[in-house]
Amino acid sequence: MAVELAEEELKLAPHDAELLVSLAVNNAELGDSARARDYLRRSMELLPEDDRVMFDIGFTHEVLGDRDAALDWIVRAVENGFSKYQVEHTPGLRGLCSDVRYQRRVQRDGGR
Repeated sequence: MAVELAEEELKLAPHDAELLVSLAVNNAELGDSARARDYLRRSMELLPEDDRVMFDIGFTHEVLGDRDAALDWIVRAVENGFSKYQVEHTPGLRGLCSDVRYQRRVQRDGGR
């Protein structure tokens, strides 16, 4: 139901990156990877500058099994001010956070 309401709202605001990435996350979690990838692509085309949108893009990539892209977006979110603590305490990101590549990048880039 929430997805349907968000899709209706998207008709009024088709360039809302937050709404697009929210739909991407929801569809990924529901197992609809094709729709999730479409919403994800559309949200990324808007060149998001918001750290929360970057985080959600990374989270969606992780749910979809795209670890490399997830790492890039999650680290980018942290570099832009998103809470490293929140990343590392998000249940769906446990695997990513235990990945040595994440640990190296966060240490190298200073993390937050």
